[in-house]
Amino acid sequence: EEVSNMAIETLVSKQLRLTFDVGTDEAGKVIEKRKSFNNVFTEATAEQLLATATAIAQLQVYPLLAIENQSVTNISE
Repeated sequence: EEVSNMAIETLVSKQLRLTFDVGTDEAGKVIEKRKSFNNVFTEATAEQLLATATAIAQLQVYPLLAIENQSVTNISE
């Protein structure tokens, strides 16, 4: 008889990462610059992260290309 263990995933931290278009190189390829914000409230919703990223982007010189939410989780039994 096999014993099945349940995996438990626990959210440890979130990071908000914004990517900006800082121009183009000689070949016409977009040059990107990323800014990361650590210690993001782990309970923050996608809507809250979008509002925060939009507010931060308005204070920047370069246009915003992408918003990423990176989460770190622990997996245990």
